[in-house]
Amino acid sequence: MTTGAMIEVSSEMMAVANEDKIGTAAAYQIGPVNIVNTLVTERGTDQSHLKAISNSGISIELV
Repeated sequence: MTTGAMIEVSSEMMAVANEDKIGTAAAYQIGPVNIVNTLVTERGTDQSHLKAISNSGISIELV
């Protein structure tokens, strides 16, 4: 099953990223950010980035 097919049949999408990745751009994209329901990241992540992500409707889990 391709990544796109998995996204289409998923009822929830989670993204996991450490604090070094939040607020940066990647050379590739798996899907648009609006498909993500929950972001799992580190407690030390910049609060301004987390607030912007939360304001877009994405739940944040800090570990």
